[in-house]
Amino acid sequence: MVTPLSFSREQTPPVATLHRVFSRLDVGAFAAVPRTWVQANLGDRAETIAIDAKELTGSHSGALPGVPLVAT
Repeated sequence: MVTPLSFSREQTPPVATLHRVFSRLDVGAFAAVPRTWVQANLGDRAETIAIDAKELTGSHSGALPGVPLVAT
């Protein structure tokens, strides 16, 4: 079973652990991965492509589900 962020367990790591991991990322190297993929697949174009993804969490009671949003 695959859960959000591709964790293989039912429960994701604590927020503090995720904070430590993400705060130690090399931002330049991390940003280079999608940039390299886009350039390889779309080439060098003059226009800018911006992609933003978020998920609304819904209600705590579960009465309203979360909603994934993607904007380009």
